Amino acid sequence: MRGAVFFFIWVIGIAGAAFALGVTGSRLRRARSPISSTHVRGRILRNPEEVTATLSTHSPEQSLQLGRFRFPGRIASGHFAFVGTTGSGKTMMQRLLMQSVLPQIGRGRGVRALIYDAKQDLLSILAGMKLSCPIRLLHPLDARASAWDMASDITSPASALQVASILIPRSDRDTNPFFTNAARHLLYGVLLFCVERAPRRWSLRQVLLILRDAELLKRTLENCEHTSHLTQYCAHEGTFQNILSTLLTLTSPYEIIAAAWDKAGKFVSLRRWLEDESILVLGNDEANRVAMDTMNRLIFQRLSELILGQSEVSAPDPRQTWLFLDEVREMGRLEGLSRLLTKGRSKGVAAVLGFQDVAGLHSVYGKDVAEEILGQCNSKVLLRLNSPGTAKWASQLFGTREVLERSKSQNRSRSCRNFGFDSSASSGEAVSSGITRREVVLESEFLDLPEPNPDDGLDAYFLNPITGGFRDHLSGDWIGRNLIPADPRMPDLMPRPESDQYLRPWCEEDAALFGLSETHVFLSNVKR
Repeated sequence: MRGAVFFFIWVIGIAGAAFALGVTGSRLRRARSPISSTHVRGRILRNPEEVTATLSTHSPEQSLQLGRFRFPGRIASGHFAFVGTTGSGKTMMQRLLMQSVLPQIGRGRGVRALIYDAKQDLLSILAGMKLSCPIRLLHPLDARASAWDMASDITSPASALQVASILIPRSDRDTNPFFTNAARHLLYGVLLFCVERAPRRWSLRQVLLILRDAELLKRTLENCEHTSHLTQYCAHEGTFQNILSTLLTLTSPYEIIAAAWDKAGKFVSLRRWLEDESILVLGNDEANRVAMDTMNRLIFQRLSELILGQSEVSAPDPRQTWLFLDEVREMGRLEGLSRLLTKGRSKGVAAVLGFQDVAGLHSVYGKDVAEEILGQCNSKVLLRLNSPGTAKWASQLFGTREVLERSKSQNRSRSCRNFGFDSSASSGEAVSSGITRREVVLESEFLDLPEPNPDDGLDAYFLNPITGGFRDHLSGDWIGRNLIPADPRMPDLMPRPESDQYLRPWCEEDAALFGLSETHVFLSNVKR
């Protein structure tokens, strides 16, 4: 009896549910569509027409070319960064800027430029511009190059110590730093001896030859009151030989450069160059990369010290020193670059940095210094990127904006009764609004920029204090009309003969210059 009751209740429940479903059923649909979007605050990505209107109010004199637009020359002191992956058009955009800068050199305005020839294609490009100013090449292995007049620029104990620290740098991987430190100390001693005994007349060749010869090295240290204390490294023969071995290992890569400079018939002093109006080209050589990069860093370091030692620019002295450093990461860590970007503004420095991704700069300078360097570049040109991390950094540069969005929602519902035989529909609209934050440029937009080609041209994003951010397209036709082609008749490299890579042996003239001739040493000992 009880089971029958439960069965009856169960049947009634099933029937009731079926009746409910049959009697009443409903479906709800919502459709939302935007009505308007109003900018509230934050950066707006401008279009080319707005950029043209903004720049039309500025004087075209001494203007600088960034993409298709001419910007006032005053933005130069804010420095530039060109960022893009291989084949993105980064070098092309820098060439357009060069075309507006380099013709100013040699016109009595106190303008000069240092350019790093990262791809070894610069000389033909400069020849195509038909410039009237002198071009001085500091590529040791090019037959046309000048030698760096180190003796005229390294004239004090402080600068000698800087040379020793760069040529024999400290290494975190050195398990026994004593021998490296001792080698650096001896190199400093020889440089100090040369500065003291033959000011403005010594050469890198003579420094390396002294380091080669143990007896000559000892005599050098003994015959100068400022270096005699370093003879303690020579007291124990076994230790001295180990130090000497380390010293020769670390300095031998520079022998090729010293030998080539010894054969050069022309010299360039950085001090005199800063008083001149010319272009100085730093070379690059894949076969001798370590020595070349180190020497370039040494030249840059000394140049930055000389620049920061100058007085501030003024109306009577409106000098300007441009630094074009494409693929700046390849140069290695340029000590003083961040300081030069910061303090060099008042000295007339205008730096142009080119690199492929932010991670590369972080690996060379460390995150904090790299971000400081990037922050000093007020004008940025961002081309096609391959690195998601760099794309995120680029998107953050443009920031976010707040927009007031109004949207309309449509609600539609349908009710069914009696198993669908009786139905009804209803609808309604509602308007809502709210402030939403949106990225000005998405990360993916930098990654999805099309690859440049001669037919379609290239696209790039620009960011600077005058116009703010904008995107522009440079058509292939426009580039063909405005980019000055390289001169194919000018070779980018004229190699020196291999015989120029051997150091000329020590001779009596060298000994006489430093007072190390046998006769002079004998007389000095007699006087003692």
